[in-house]
Amino acid sequence: VNSADSFEFGNIGIFRSTNGGATFTRMSVGNGSSATGLPEGASYDLASDPVNNAILYTSIVFNDTASNNGIYKSTNTGATWTKVSDTAIDALISNNTSNLEITVGTSDNVYAAIINNGNPAGIFRSGNGGATWTQMDTPQTNENGTNVGLNPRGVKGPGPGSPPEDIAGGQGSIHFSIIADP
Repeated sequence: VNSADSFEFGNIGIFRSTNGGATFTRMSVGNGSSATGLPEGASYDLASDPVNNAILYTSIVFNDTASNNGIYKSTNTGATWTKVSDTAIDALISNNTSNLEITVGTSDNVYAAIINNGNPAGIFRSGNGGATWTQMDTPQTNENGTNVGLNPRGVKGPGPGSPPEDIAGGQGSIHFSIIADP
């Protein structure tokens, strides 16, 4: 959960059911030192490994302690979690993070895209289940000789004579998705 009517830590994060959804237990608690290892905060995505559904990945954003923000991995269907993001990923996660999408491929490859203020801030790939990460190029388009981002921000438009950078955008907070090629 990344948003709630009452945006409090008790209402956001990762919840787990072991009885088919009859009851749920909040897994993201405190600073992560609890039995689950997952700190409290907003989670924008929950992705499972298509080969082993016991392996899950999620993100934690807006934790009171910035060092707890990041990407976490579970190897036991969400019972316990370990932080797997590196310093480059963690440096891009902030109060400006408005989305963090994760996808997992069939060969232990994991992809994560960090969206800040509706724009891609970084796209990362791990070829070993999150043990190490490599930042990928952030796609751009060239509009009439001007490079603009994947989701450029600008005023609503464009109108006659508007420069390319004024094309409406910044929709990554709600319209961004990523998927690993099977």
